[in-house]
Formats: sequence, C-alpha cells, structure tokens
Amino acid sequence: MSKVLYEGKRKGQPGDVGMIIECPRCKAAYDINKAKIPPNGAYVRCKTCETRFFIPSSSNDEATSAPGAIIKSSPDSFRSNRERLLEYAESEQKRTESTINRKGFIVRAWRGYEPLWKVFWIYNVLFYALIAMSLRILSMALSPSITASAIYGLAVFVLVMVYGLWTWVSIWTCSAKSNLVVKILARIYVIIAIVVNSLYSLSLLAIRGTSQ
Repeated sequence: MSKVLYEGKRKGQPGDVGMIIECPRCKAAYDINKAKIPPNGAYVRCKTCETRFFIPSSSNDEATSAPGAIIKSSPDSFRSNRERLLEYAESEQKRTESTINRKGFIVRAWRGYEPLWKVFWIYNVLFYALIAMSLRILSMALSPSITASAIYGLAVFVLVMVYGLWTWVSIWTCSAKSNLVVKILARIYVIIAIVVNSLYSLSLLAIRGTSQ
C-alpha cells in the first residue's frame, strides 16, 4: 500500500496538480502528475526496488490512504516539502541498509544489497566450486555403500539445490541496481542455470533409479 505524502498544485505550473507517492518497501518518493492517473488508480513499479504497488487517483481514497499518511500544504511550500520528503526517503533507505548489513551476507545478498560482482564471482562461482570439490573429496573418503545410498544422494541433492537457489535469487535481486544490459544478462544466466541444473538433477535421479 502506497502513501500519499503530498497532493496539491505545483509551484510555477498553474492548473497542474501533483502527488508525491512513497514506495511501501524502500520509501522512495515519486512526483506524479495526477492527471495521468486513471480514475480507479493504477499499479506502478518502483524504479529503486522494483516493488509493484497501487497508487490512488486521490488522497481521499480510503482503500489506499492511512491516517496520518497525507501531508498537505500550500503551493508555495511545495518545493520545500519535496526536498524534505527526499531527505526523509534517503534517511529511510540508509536505515534499511544499516539494518540489513547487521544480518550478515546471506540476508544482504538475498535482499539485493550485495554487489553483483561479489555475488556472482565469489558466492556463485568460487564457493560453488569449493562445495563441489568438498563433496568429491568426501565421496572418495566414504565407503561405496554409503555414497551409493539413497539418503546420501538426497542429502547432496538438497545441499546443492538449496545453495543454488540462494545464489540464483541473490543474483536476480542484486542485478536490480545494475545497468539494463548487465541486469538482462544476469537474469538470463539465472534462468539458464535453473533449467540446466533441473534437467541435470532429473537425469541423475533417472540413472540412479534404473541402476537400482
């Protein structure tokens, strides 16, 4: 649910009514021309965090406005209000990032607050290779009866898929702040990785089933 932070005439633009809408997730503020909003409202997507939320056609819409959420002022103070709202949005963004940073790299990457290069090359490539190498060494150290068991195969499958899911989601969310080309390439990689790993896992299960 979005918040209508301001609704009124714009300074220096006679007849043009503006609204400042706040993203419910990242608190980013957007200046919207009210004339472009349909009578029943519209859904928009935040450019900062890509959250899809509803904006009302009027601040009097009870379904989308909360008590104390509307701040109205005269046209002469519109510019100062906007500056204060932008400062408020920036401080809220910093507070959110500070809260996320205290929760560790797993949550930061999942929520999209880690650098994309770090998530891709370190967590996705390097750590994935270390996990594969460790599982290979473990398989060589254990007896064939254990490594051939269904429980061992299921445990390895769950470990790889859970870690893979975390890296894929992290790449997807962390790419949101990149430029368009990098964002598209990163998300194409995620889709291909999911498809390839799913097919490979199904083939392994099929081979294990036929061998038994």
